[in-house]
Amino acid sequence: MKKTGEYQAPPLVWKRTLSGKWIQGPKDGWPSKRILAEKPRVISGVAIPAVQWKTRLTGPSFSLVADVDNVFIANGPNVNQYVFRSGSKGIISATANVIDLKLTKKSVVCALADGTLQSYSRKTSALEWKSSEADIAGSYGLTSFPSGWLVSSEVGSVLAFDAVGQPLWRFNPPDGSLGMFPSMSMGRGVYVSGETHIYRIDEKNGRLIWKSRVAERGTTTPAVALGLVFVAGTQGGITCLDATTGKVRWNRQGLQHNIGDESFVGVAIVGIVAVAMTTQGGVWAYNLETGKELWRRHYAESFRLAPEVDVKRRLLIIYGNTVGSLARPELLGIDVMTGKIQWTARVGKLDAMPVIVGDRIWVASSIGTLYAFYYG
Repeated sequence: MKKTGEYQAPPLVWKRTLSGKWIQGPKDGWPSKRILAEKPRVISGVAIPAVQWKTRLTGPSFSLVADVDNVFIANGPNVNQYVFRSGSKGIISATANVIDLKLTKKSVVCALADGTLQSYSRKTSALEWKSSEADIAGSYGLTSFPSGWLVSSEVGSVLAFDAVGQPLWRFNPPDGSLGMFPSMSMGRGVYVSGETHIYRIDEKNGRLIWKSRVAERGTTTPAVALGLVFVAGTQGGITCLDATTGKVRWNRQGLQHNIGDESFVGVAIVGIVAVAMTTQGGVWAYNLETGKELWRRHYAESFRLAPEVDVKRRLLIIYGNTVGSLARPELLGIDVMTGKIQWTARVGKLDAMPVIVGDRIWVASSIGTLYAFYYG
């Protein structure tokens, strides 16, 4: 097992007989032997997740959503459902490639490349409804909000649909393009990143409430918490704005690791800590309210996926090619208060970030393996 500082990284699969709990593999016979789930450990007071189960996928995963015991993975025009302990259960066959998907209690809602939004039953995989809009092709993503669903598209629009796919409103950013996914703050509005600006939209009618310029190009999806909006952009640095007025609370410029100006891949908020992550492997952490720098680290040669957050353990989960002569793709669990690496896991190439549900972390690699890590 690889050591990371004073902590030991969790092994991906045990291949020897040790004390633990046996987990039955998928019904299709892969793997041919049952996998022994390692008992989760606590090292130096830190909980270390271990692989509890794995199965083979039908292909690369471009989007995944999950609850405690089920994970749904988009692969081309299909959405595959995998059930913990029993493997693959069923397949939803959509009419076009699935770009993004979200779960409700009874349904799987998909944004498709043919420009439609479609909902399928989780129980039967039957089509429940299909939107009438046909211009959301090239969608960046799908987001839920109180009235239904938001879809952001490459044509420079945010479209709102009700719970059964009927159009509600459309927002076209004045600068003509969207940066990334829209970000939702319940009761305050919809916050959308454009190529150079951040926009606050009225969630009821799609009208513009305010806009604020934050970058020259390439803004991240905004993160919203404690009445503040946190965003990063190339040649704009890191900016915190008042969520109600759009006024800048603080800004940090000139972020470098001796490799020139950074471009950003994502931001996150954990408690009062705001974190920005760059494509060149750098991570900066700030006090959200004051803008005081808490720490900065250079973990990897490159990042290309936005971070996930383990709120319960105050961990930032990031993925990238780690620094060193043997650079390889790894998943890292980082303490947001100190920047210290708590654990690492070698998972292969990922096209979608892991999903954290309770004490389980679902990870789907592009080479076709689904893992369920578990803290215990």
